[in-house]
Amino acid sequence: MVARLFEENPIAAFSRAPFDCAWRHEESYWLYLVEHAGDTDGTRLPRMQDPAGKGRNFSFDQGWRQNADFSDGNPEGGAP
Repeated sequence: MVARLFEENPIAAFSRAPFDCAWRHEESYWLYLVEHAGDTDGTRLPRMQDPAGKGRNFSFDQGWRQNADFSDGNPEGGAP
C-alpha cells in the first residue's frame, strides 16, 4: 500500500520503496489518494505532485526500537 488515509487525522503514509521512488523522481512523481473508497457518491481521487518534496515530517514505524542504540551514545559519557 503506497498511502493510507486515516479519517480522524488525514495523513498519507509512505512505505520505504515508494518514498525512495518519489524522492528520486521529484516533480515527475505523482501520488494519487483515494478518499472515501467505500462511499460510491463521496469517492474522490486527489493527487499530489512531488509528495516527498512536500512532506513536512519523517517518522519511523514501531520497528524503530530494533534499530536504536540504547547506550548513552557518547564515548565520554553523558548526553550525546
